[in-house]
Amino acid sequence: MSAPTLPTTPPQRPTLHIEDPFARPPMPPSGFLGGFALFNYGFRPFFFLAGLFAVLSVGVWVLLYTGHVALGLEVPPARWHAHEMLFGYTMAAVAGFFLTVVPNWTRVSAQKGPVLVVLTVLWLLGRLVEWGQSVLPYEAVMVGDLLFLVVLSALVARPLLDPQHRRQFVFVPILLCLIVGNALMHFDALGLAVLDIDWGRRGLMLGLDATVVLIAVMGGRVTPSFTSSFIGHADPSVKVRQNPTLDRFVMAATWAVLVVDLVWPERWLGGAVALVAAGLHGLRLGGWQSRRTISNPILWVLHLGYLWLIVGLGVKGMADFGLIEQANALHA
Repeated sequence: MSAPTLPTTPPQRPTLHIEDPFARPPMPPSGFLGGFALFNYGFRPFFFLAGLFAVLSVGVWVLLYTGHVALGLEVPPARWHAHEMLFGYTMAAVAGFFLTVVPNWTRVSAQKGPVLVVLTVLWLLGRLVEWGQSVLPYEAVMVGDLLFLVVLSALVARPLLDPQHRRQFVFVPILLCLIVGNALMHFDALGLAVLDIDWGRRGLMLGLDATVVLIAVMGGRVTPSFTSSFIGHADPSVKVRQNPTLDRFVMAATWAVLVVDLVWPERWLGGAVALVAAGLHGLRLGGWQSRRTISNPILWVLHLGYLWLIVGLGVKGMADFGLIEQANALHA
């Protein structure tokens, strides 16, 4: 009897095979505007513009901060900088995300072609009026900047309000918070603030906290799902731990950070809520088998991003207790 032969090819490393939420059916080569395919998918113009704007705006901010350029701003330069980071750069990334995934969630037709061109022009209009405050009445600046977010939210929210898509309804109040936050910053610049409250600061925090909620929702869905798919190929006995009860507490605490920042900001209560939220997010991340993703950069970067969400909430909590500067916490 001959001895059994051993396989001569080494075992294959597991590959990450998941259902990509950004995946769309292939488009015809011609696409919109002939062979120009930029406006065939929502993520294409807006992810591109987000990256381009990040490089441009950082350079301009450095020159503005050091006094080498002057834009003739109607608002303090630091407030303009914060607005453009959140409602310029970040909203471009958020738009690319929503315009791509909402059609997959709801099976409605994706916005593309002329509609996508109009949305892109509205985003560019917002940047143009924000950077041209010296030659425009501020009312025009406010309207020109708000148009993009209002139109985007209307397009995105309509299919999400369908009762059969109840799981996606959470994104509607997030979009509303972003609109209100942006509007509050403009109202404050127009001098419409009442009750001796810095509504501009509260609008900024409302927009930032709504973005944090958005990251918490999507991070809680995508990261464990992708991780489970990846490690399941390598070792089916290893499981990603998800606890629906813990997830509900995580989201309640994250929303509570938003509410407290709006009603009673930068006080001990906000610090306590932020620290509780950071701890709950830490427990959530602890069940996602992060150390097993080191071999896959496209996966571990999701864990790293979620980890920074925890760090940011922790730093914010420390700042609200007066342990570090608020400006440092805001940047974190």
